[in-house]
Amino acid sequence: MKYLKTWAIAPLLAVALLSWPSPARAQLLATGIRNLSFGLVIPGVMTTVAPSDPVRSGQYEIQAALGTRLRLDFTLPTQLTGPSGASMPLNFQNNDALLIETGPGAVSQNQNPKSMKPYTMLYGNRLLLFLGGSVTPAANQATGAYANTVSLTVTII
Repeated sequence: MKYLKTWAIAPLLAVALLSWPSPARAQLLATGIRNLSFGLVIPGVMTTVAPSDPVRSGQYEIQAALGTRLRLDFTLPTQLTGPSGASMPLNFQNNDALLIETGPGAVSQNQNPKSMKPYTMLYGNRLLLFLGGSVTPAANQATGAYANTVSLTVTII
């Protein structure tokens, strides 16, 4: 059986430092922690990575002060690019983003990575954002490594 090695590269970020409503400036730090990785896939068989997957989901860490309101915007590719320009469809579903704040009492929430809702830091100053997705290789997909870039823009609103 033929296998394809695939992954989507996650940690390329655009980070914003914007004015806070008070005269002071709010600090914002966003870091790519782990790539979204589909691993070996079988031609003709869709492979899905859940955002809750502890090893293969993409992961970002966002640090901002308690009470900070954030806008999170992904730039999501629709395909992975492989050897000799080959491509493989890449799809993101409504619940493929998972947000988990790390403070006491925090509750995880799934969101649509294509249209994220604003998020307010209610339980601390650290938010983990996980990204899942699906690839659908063709039955005759070229063997090799496939990749693309996912970007996350974080803005204080």
